Amino acid sequence: MFFSMEKLMKFYKPKHFRTEELVHPEIFKRFGENSLQFLDARMLWTLDAFREVYGSITINNWCFGGKRVDSGLRLSLSETGAPFSAHKFGRAFDLIFKNISAETIRQEMKSYPSTERFQYITRCEEGVSWLHIDNLSIPQKNILFFQP
Repeated sequence: MFFSMEKLMKFYKPKHFRTEELVHPEIFKRFGENSLQFLDARMLWTLDAFREVYGSITINNWCFGGKRVDSGLRLSLSETGAPFSAHKFGRAFDLIFKNISAETIRQEMKSYPSTERFQYITRCEEGVSWLHIDNLSIPQKNILFFQP
């Protein structure tokens, strides 16, 4: 499942997610499938790896009649989250798992940080019921766990 960084940086189309699940509805309305160009390929690969291991995952569900719109790529002027949130750069996702808790996965990330599916994650939020993962360019050896 590992891809070279060179191949990932060119383009990665998720196998297990519709584009609408990954972006705000206004972004999808304007760019459609081309919205993928704004998302970090390493994070897309990570999302696929997570779905293969952990099963059903909800990110945005507006396309299925739900209310979640800001759990993937957010509008640049969104008031949700921090002003320079990694979500606004296509480098962060908030995941809700059907069959496992976010805390269980956080503990797994702490216990086994070198697991292949965690390789592109640089930060993970603690103290929330969902799993926020991102890959901000922070030079570090391990995943940084932070409080909101």
